[in-house]
Amino acid sequence: FGYAPTDMLHYSGAFHPLLGWMIKHFNLLFPSINGFSVLLYFGFFIAFTVLFVQILNNRFSGFRIFLYLCLCLVFETWFLIRPSFTALALVLSLAAYLKLYVFLKSPEHSFRHLIGPLLLFSFSAMLRLPATLVFAVPALVLYFPYLKARIKPVLLFAALFLCVLFNLHLSQRLVYENKVT
Repeated sequence: FGYAPTDMLHYSGAFHPLLGWMIKHFNLLFPSINGFSVLLYFGFFIAFTVLFVQILNNRFSGFRIFLYLCLCLVFETWFLIRPSFTALALVLSLAAYLKLYVFLKSPEHSFRHLIGPLLLFSFSAMLRLPATLVFAVPALVLYFPYLKARIKPVLLFAALFLCVLFNLHLSQRLVYENKVT
């Protein structure tokens, strides 16, 4: 798409310019605080909170808490020690896939329960789109038994997500081609 329009985007050229714009203005407001770190740790906080809530899912069993603690020890500590945008995109997409699974499994959930996964997928796609799609095939295998009963909301969600991805791509292309800052 051409050259990056600002020095900030040269430093962070792999993710969406909207995030670069947010980090740039955060760094202008708070020059002594690293905006990249704030974005990373805020994103990890959101993703791991969503994972914690979805794993417990109103059932405080010892196995669920053990499962979350294992997840924390294996993944979260490593990601928090060595944060990266790819790791954040992976964790955000995992949280979104888990929220989507809970939606599919529970027929009483309405379409508004898909807003969370849509926002998590969008944030993940703004960071690293390929990392967002890493869990797609295992998720489809997990979702398969529930797809027939919830096909309309799933198709609507897929259409909305594709529209969001298309708009993110167009806005990124506009920024890089027209050097809009």
